[in-house]
Amino acid sequence: MNRDKFGQTLSKYKLGIVLHTEDIIINPWFRLLEVDATQMCRGMDSAPIDFCFSDSNSIQAYAIYEERMVVVTKGMFSMISKLAMIMVSKKMFPALGSVGDPEWSPKLERTTIPLRQLLNSEEFDWVNRRPEWIASKERQGLFFYLLLSLFRFVVLHEIGHIVNKHGDKHRTASAFEVDQVGGSTLSREQAVSSQAKESVADHFAFHRFLNLLHRELKLKGEDELLLMLKPHLFSDVTGEIGYSLMVSYLFFSIMDRGDWWAGDPYTFSHPPAPFRVRTLLAGVQEFGAIGLNADECGLAVAKAALGAEAIVATSFGRFPDMYWLDSVSGESYKNIYQEIFEELPKWQWNG
Repeated sequence: MNRDKFGQTLSKYKLGIVLHTEDIIINPWFRLLEVDATQMCRGMDSAPIDFCFSDSNSIQAYAIYEERMVVVTKGMFSMISKLAMIMVSKKMFPALGSVGDPEWSPKLERTTIPLRQLLNSEEFDWVNRRPEWIASKERQGLFFYLLLSLFRFVVLHEIGHIVNKHGDKHRTASAFEVDQVGGSTLSREQAVSSQAKESVADHFAFHRFLNLLHRELKLKGEDELLLMLKPHLFSDVTGEIGYSLMVSYLFFSIMDRGDWWAGDPYTFSHPPAPFRVRTLLAGVQEFGAIGLNADECGLAVAKAALGAEAIVATSFGRFPDMYWLDSVSGESYKNIYQEIFEELPKWQWNG
C-alpha cells in the first residue's frame, strides 16, 4: 500500500487522511478486509484500481475517477460491522451454532426510525465488549461472512462507477462520486442522471458480487468456512442469488434517507431503497443470472423479497413492511422512473 500516494489523493479532494487500520484495536476486521478490498479492486478492470480507508467518522464511500481509487470511511465500515454484529446476536440463521429461534419483540416507535439511527446507538468493541457467541465457531464464521459480504458490496458499487466511466468529462463534471447516508438534494436534471448512475453501479455491484460468490464456491468449495455456511446461506444456485439480493437489500436499507416518501423524487441523488431493490429484482427476473434463466430465478427473487425485510424486522425489533416493494409503484413515481430507465444507457460502458 502506497500510503503517501493515497494521502495526497485524499488531501487533494479534501476527503480526510488515510486510516492506519493496524491501529484500530477494537475492530481488527478493518485490517483483514482492507487486504480483501485491495485484491478485489486490482482484479475488477483492465487497469488496477486502488483502495484505502479514510480516517473519517462520516458514513460515506467514494469513487475517485482520475486516480482510479475507491475510498471507504471508518464510519461506513463501523456501521456495517454493527449491522453484522446485530444480525448474529439476534440469532439470524439459528441453525448455525444451534442458538435457538430468534426472538421478535417489535415496537412501533422503532419501526419509524431509520436503520442508521438505530445502528448509531450501538457500539462495536471486539476487545472489551465481546459478544456472548464469540466462542462459537459457527456464529463467528457467520459474522465474518456477513461483514465481508456487506463490505464487498460497498466496494463493488464504487468500482461500478469507475468501470462504467461515470467520471468521463463529457458526461459529468464531478471529480469523484460519493455515496453517503441519505444522499443529497439536486436539481431535476441532475437528479435523474444521478439516480441512473446509481442504478448502473447497483447492477454492477450485484452481478459482480454474485459471480464472485459463485466462483469462490466452485474454486474453494472445500474451504472450512464455506463448507460450514453453504447449507444455511447458499445451498444451491438459487440460494446464491437470494443471498446476494439480501446483501443488496441490507446495504440499500442502511443507506436510505428514510423520509423519501415525503420528498420530491426529482430532487434525490439516490433512488429510494425499495426502487433500488426492485430494479435488481426486475433485472434478475427478466435476464436471469449465473446460468439460470428468468423462470428459474423466480423462486430466488420471491424468497429474497420477503426474507430480507423479515431479517431487518427481527434484528431491529421492528414491524415488517410487507408492501415495501409496492411503495414505489404508484403513479407519482412512474414518470421519473421512466426517465431514469431512458437515461441508463448513457451511464453503461460497453467498451
